[in-house]
Amino acid sequence: MKRAPKDPFPLSTLFEFFPIGTYRSTRDGRMVRANAALLKLNGYATEAELLRNFNDVARQWYVDPQRRDAFMQCIERDGHVLDFVSEIYRHKTRERIWVKENAHVLRDAHGKVVYYEGTVEDITERRRLEQELADMAFNDALTQLPNRRYLLNRLSQVIHSSQRRNSHGALLFLDLNKFKALNDHYGHKAGDDLLIAVARRLQAATRVTDMVARLGGDEFVVLLEDLGNDAAQAATFAGACADKILQALSEEYVLGEIRHHGSASIGMALFLGDGRDAEQIIHSADVAMFDMKKSADAGPPQRR
Repeated sequence: MKRAPKDPFPLSTLFEFFPIGTYRSTRDGRMVRANAALLKLNGYATEAELLRNFNDVARQWYVDPQRRDAFMQCIERDGHVLDFVSEIYRHKTRERIWVKENAHVLRDAHGKVVYYEGTVEDITERRRLEQELADMAFNDALTQLPNRRYLLNRLSQVIHSSQRRNSHGALLFLDLNKFKALNDHYGHKAGDDLLIAVARRLQAATRVTDMVARLGGDEFVVLLEDLGNDAAQAATFAGACADKILQALSEEYVLGEIRHHGSASIGMALFLGDGRDAEQIIHSADVAMFDMKKSADAGPPQRR
């Protein structure tokens, strides 16, 4: 009786007990081994069950099918894939999770590819924590709007884009009138509720492509881009946007049992590659707003 040839790539016990999903598959895509961690990741009870269903698993693995193509191109070209992050479907439940994959080829003595071998690590929780940290860094905790740090990054990009495309942008700097009086009379809870309501009204009153951000306190900004190369028309459009915002913010607020009538002052800074950086444009809009703020208490909502 002829003996089966000895496997030139024997598996160690580490393969079985490794806490990260580990597999071995043939070049034509047939999986031949899978450890316990990979079974758990895919929702299968036994290795045999996973191997039987692997063609379906592989075909429906990536949420974005182009990721599979990118993975195969990389391993065919380089012989390995390192830290390949993708969103996948957990096969049994169709739950979407994030994984990090590493893989390499195993060749025989003649240099022919015999197996692919790799690891699949569930990084969903890590990615969630990273997203939370990113949100804390770039989002305002109260309103969930972008904060000043995010605004500076985005405004810098829009300035360069504006110059390159010869299309104006505008920054509207908004300050609520009599906000301190509301806070002092009804408490910070009422003030926070008002800020949240203002954030929602600003988002509803602007285009999807416009960015609404909170700088802090009762100061907000709206960033408008792609307003065209005609300065007068760009200013007219930005002014109409400011008027729409002022109208939205002047409507009555119901904050629990409190009924509040608010108003705002808006300053505007138009830009088109004129040498000012993000901080300078914000300052220009702030100065324009402050000029209006001086007379806001004595008259109707203002913009400039």
